[in-house]
Amino acid sequence: MDSHTEAEITDYSGKDFTTVTFYPDFKIFKMDGFDEDIYSLFTKRAYDMAGVMPKVKVLINGKDVTVNSFVKYVNLYFDPNSEEPKVRDDKVDTDRWQIVISTSDG
Repeated sequence: MDSHTEAEITDYSGKDFTTVTFYPDFKIFKMDGFDEDIYSLFTKRAYDMAGVMPKVKVLINGKDVTVNSFVKYVNLYFDPNSEEPKVRDDKVDTDRWQIVISTSDG
Protein backbone atom coordinates (compact mmCIF):
# COMPACT_ATOMS: atom_id res chain seq x y z
CA MET A 1 0.00 0.00 0.00
CA ASP A 2 3.06 2.19 -0.04
CA SER A 3 3.18 2.24 -3.82
CA HIS A 4 0.58 2.45 -6.52
CA THR A 5 0.28 3.01 -10.21
CA GLU A 6 -1.37 6.04 -11.74
CA ALA A 7 -5.04 5.74 -12.63
CA GLU A 8 -5.71 4.69 -16.19
CA ILE A 9 -8.37 6.93 -17.71
CA THR A 10 -9.47 6.21 -21.25
CA ASP A 11 -11.64 8.19 -23.66
CA TYR A 12 -15.08 6.80 -24.31
CA SER A 13 -17.85 8.16 -26.53
CA GLY A 14 -20.71 5.81 -25.59
CA LYS A 15 -23.35 6.06 -22.87
CA ASP A 16 -22.09 7.42 -19.52
CA PHE A 17 -20.89 4.86 -17.00
CA THR A 18 -18.14 4.26 -14.49
CA THR A 19 -16.08 1.11 -14.13
CA VAL A 20 -13.89 0.51 -11.13
CA THR A 21 -11.29 -2.25 -11.32
CA PHE A 22 -8.79 -3.10 -8.64
CA TYR A 23 -5.91 -5.49 -8.47
CA PRO A 24 -5.05 -6.36 -4.88
CA ASP A 25 -1.46 -6.91 -3.81
CA PHE A 26 -1.95 -10.42 -2.48
CA LYS A 27 1.58 -10.55 -1.11
CA ILE A 28 0.92 -7.66 1.28
CA PHE A 29 -2.16 -9.44 2.61
CA LYS A 30 -0.29 -12.77 2.78
CA MET A 31 -2.66 -14.34 0.27
CA ASP A 32 -2.09 -16.39 -2.87
CA GLY A 33 -5.32 -15.14 -4.40
CA PHE A 34 -8.99 -14.87 -3.56
CA ASP A 35 -10.18 -17.78 -1.49
CA GLU A 36 -13.79 -18.96 -1.51
CA ASP A 37 -14.69 -16.91 1.58
CA ILE A 38 -13.52 -13.55 0.21
CA TYR A 39 -15.06 -14.27 -3.20
CA SER A 40 -18.37 -15.06 -1.46
CA LEU A 41 -18.14 -11.82 0.52
CA PHE A 42 -17.52 -9.76 -2.63
CA THR A 43 -20.39 -11.53 -4.38
CA LYS A 44 -22.71 -10.84 -1.43
CA ARG A 45 -21.77 -7.16 -1.48
CA ALA A 46 -22.46 -6.97 -5.22
CA TYR A 47 -25.94 -8.47 -4.68
CA ASP A 48 -26.52 -6.06 -1.79
CA MET A 49 -25.77 -3.11 -4.05
CA ALA A 50 -27.84 -4.46 -6.95
CA GLY A 51 -30.82 -4.99 -4.64
CA VAL A 52 -30.86 -1.52 -3.15
CA MET A 53 -29.76 0.48 -6.21
CA PRO A 54 -32.07 -0.67 -9.03
CA LYS A 55 -30.85 1.97 -11.49
CA VAL A 56 -27.25 0.75 -11.22
CA LYS A 57 -26.17 -2.14 -13.43
CA VAL A 58 -24.03 -4.54 -11.38
CA LEU A 59 -21.83 -7.22 -12.90
CA ILE A 60 -19.67 -9.93 -11.36
CA ASN A 61 -16.89 -11.12 -13.65
CA GLY A 62 -18.77 -9.75 -16.65
CA LYS A 63 -22.11 -11.41 -15.78
CA ASP A 64 -25.19 -9.35 -14.90
CA VAL A 65 -26.53 -9.59 -11.38
CA THR A 66 -30.22 -10.08 -12.16
CA VAL A 67 -31.43 -8.81 -8.80
CA ASN A 68 -32.58 -5.36 -9.87
CA SER A 69 -35.17 -4.50 -7.26
CA PHE A 70 -35.52 -4.55 -3.51
CA VAL A 71 -38.31 -7.14 -3.68
CA LYS A 72 -36.12 -9.50 -5.73
CA TYR A 73 -33.31 -8.95 -3.24
CA VAL A 74 -35.55 -9.77 -0.28
CA ASN A 75 -36.83 -12.87 -2.07
CA LEU A 76 -33.27 -14.22 -2.06
CA TYR A 77 -33.68 -14.60 1.70
CA PHE A 78 -37.37 -15.44 1.99
CA ASP A 79 -39.59 -17.80 0.06
CA PRO A 80 -41.66 -15.52 -2.21
CA ASN A 81 -44.56 -18.01 -2.10
CA SER A 82 -44.84 -18.14 1.69
CA GLU A 83 -47.16 -16.07 3.82
CA GLU A 84 -44.26 -14.41 5.69
CA PRO A 85 -42.77 -11.96 5.16
CA LYS A 86 -45.30 -9.87 3.37
CA VAL A 87 -43.11 -8.42 0.66
CA ARG A 88 -44.88 -5.60 -1.10
CA ASP A 89 -43.75 -3.80 -4.19
CA ASP A 90 -45.65 -0.67 -3.24
CA LYS A 91 -44.22 2.80 -3.49
CA VAL A 92 -44.10 4.58 -0.19
CA ASP A 93 -44.37 8.37 0.14
CA THR A 94 -40.69 8.58 -0.69
CA ASP A 95 -38.47 6.84 -3.18
CA ARG A 96 -35.67 6.70 -0.59
CA TRP A 97 -37.00 3.90 1.62
CA GLN A 98 -38.39 0.41 1.27
CA ILE A 99 -38.69 -1.93 4.20
CA VAL A 100 -39.56 -5.54 4.91
CA ILE A 101 -40.85 -6.72 8.26
CA SER A 102 -40.97 -10.39 9.07
CA THR A 103 -41.49 -12.69 11.99
CA SER A 104 -38.51 -14.53 13.40
CA ASP A 105 -38.26 -17.95 14.95
CA GLY A 106 -35.45 -16.77 17.21
